[in-house]
Amino acid sequence: MRLEPKNRRQYEESAFTLTNLNHALLSYISAFGVHKHADSLTPEESAFCRDISTVLAYVIGLLSGMADKSQLESLIRKANYWEESLEELQKDPINTRAGLIYNIAHVSRELLIETPAAMLGI
Repeated sequence: MRLEPKNRRQYEESAFTLTNLNHALLSYISAFGVHKHADSLTPEESAFCRDISTVLAYVIGLLSGMADKSQLESLIRKANYWEESLEELQKDPINTRAGLIYNIAHVSRELLIETPAAMLGI
């Protein structure tokens, strides 16, 4: 049994989770960057990239204490639809980077969900 106070363990677990998610996100973005110059993004891929950027900017705002917390629920609802939409996007062979965008979107959604919990020590 660990001797540390419960709150400290929760913060450590949250820090570990956020670190892993950030590492995964950087890996996926790096892989996406390797393929970036091959072709232009389709309009659908570009739209998802903009949505993901909005969510990641919001996560940065949460971490810096500058985010409007009233937007959190609507962003989570929007992000929850990404997986279905991206699965459909992947069916069209013209969307060559949809798989990488799917991975980036998934990790971004997890960061959006985990960041407020980590900040509140939940």
